[in-house]
Amino acid sequence: MDLPSPSRVKELGGPLHLPAKVDSAFGATLVGAAPDPERWSGYSLSIERSSSAPNAEVLVIERPKDAGRVIELAGLWGPLHFVSVSTDVVMASSNLLRSAAYVDPVLPGGHRWTVVDAKRSHLTGIPAAYNAARKSTLAGNASGYWNVAIRPNDIVVFLHDDVHLLPNFELSIYEQVHRLNGSDVNAHSWCGIAMASARARQKGKPFASRGEWLDFGMTPMSRRMQESAQEARLVPDEAMIVTLRGSSGQFDSKMSGFHCFGADFAFSCLAAGKFVHVTDTFVASHKTWHAGGALVQYDPDFRTWKQAVDWGTVASAGKFVTEKWMHTLDLRPVDTMACVLDKGILP
Repeated sequence: MDLPSPSRVKELGGPLHLPAKVDSAFGATLVGAAPDPERWSGYSLSIERSSSAPNAEVLVIERPKDAGRVIELAGLWGPLHFVSVSTDVVMASSNLLRSAAYVDPVLPGGHRWTVVDAKRSHLTGIPAAYNAARKSTLAGNASGYWNVAIRPNDIVVFLHDDVHLLPNFELSIYEQVHRLNGSDVNAHSWCGIAMASARARQKGKPFASRGEWLDFGMTPMSRRMQESAQEARLVPDEAMIVTLRGSSGQFDSKMSGFHCFGADFAFSCLAAGKFVHVTDTFVASHKTWHAGGALVQYDPDFRTWKQAVDWGTVASAGKFVTEKWMHTLDLRPVDTMACVLDKGILP
């Protein structure tokens, strides 16, 4: 897909609509949002964790005041490479491409972007497109595409076109990757980072998610890690997965749709003795704006979206993933975010 200029993103995405406050039953409350008077796409958010507590913690999500740390870490890891698949430049401009990491990055010169046009591409399914972009030396940004050198330790961010990256994304992801690798760019001690994941089922306990993200109109979801990644055996939601170009985490090009490839990615990590983590804090928002810029509302938009899901396709993808991994991994305690495993066929 031809990548639009920042001014074109502004035209396609429409005005920046921010919620005044969003109450949530999911561990946090968005207590305030303020536009940045110096940047048309910029803003800050105030999110209160565990609002029922007398000394609730308030996070301020904003653009770093100094680019120095981002520049330092980019010197070690290189620019981030963002990869997405889209059928609609208006939807992409209303959410993903209006992210500061695209239109106004902290890193001078910006990052690398690949947005595959699903209508024009010969590739079938998101996993195949992700694999092609992961191996390709062609990437770009609002200035156009060019050939780039690729390395196994490049940070690659796979995400849907209806995901919007918060102003702290660049610094937060660089810091977390650097920490997980013990400050050693060759350690490769992690497999992936997601904004939302399901943890393995604990005996006698219900489904449990992990992660911190905003969903459907910036409704905050806070389910912070209370255990190690090894214990949790996380399976990520497909909306956003961060990994290294040479990571053990893989996508299967035989999966032709757009369901369950997050589970398949996680199982490839587990089979290699690696684990998925969740982001250290809020860095992304899923389904923030409708195409054209109107703010999504959790009610009724979440219900409308759920009713439109083709659950038969989800079940087929879940069966494929189950059959692929059932003789390699113990899938019985595994839970998923956006995939239904066929546990009736497990040995």
